[in-house]
Amino acid sequence: MTRPERLDEDQRTFVKQLVARCPELDTLYDHIQSFAAVFAKKRTSLLDHWITQVKKDGISQLASYVNGLLNDLDAVRAGVALPHDSGVAEGRVTDLKLIKRQMAGRAGIQLLRKRVILVAHSRRTLRSHDDLWTINGYENLV
Repeated sequence: MTRPERLDEDQRTFVKQLVARCPELDTLYDHIQSFAAVFAKKRTSLLDHWITQVKKDGISQLASYVNGLLNDLDAVRAGVALPHDSGVAEGRVTDLKLIKRQMAGRAGIQLLRKRVILVAHSRRTLRSHDDLWTINGYENLV
């Protein structure tokens, strides 16, 4: 899933060896790279072409994924073409799920609320070199 240009030499070699051993995996890898390009270039015509190719190649898991995309194709096209995204909201949901799992029913809603607010605050005020889960030097959320 990592962009090819971000892989180090060992990882590139590993991917090449892996896809060389399995033609279906090679096809899958190409489809994944193409799908990423759809969003990078923000072109719905590439999405339509990608869907056609996936259906033609017959990898059942990707075909199932495409069928899910086709259920709400207008929303998918909007996601490709529009500059808006739900990244912040998804990040908050991920934070909430992580905190909930960490607490595993051991505390009440008030503590959960406090931890969620502190994490949200830290996301807004975080510097690049700070640890995400440390609000200050004395209070660690994990």
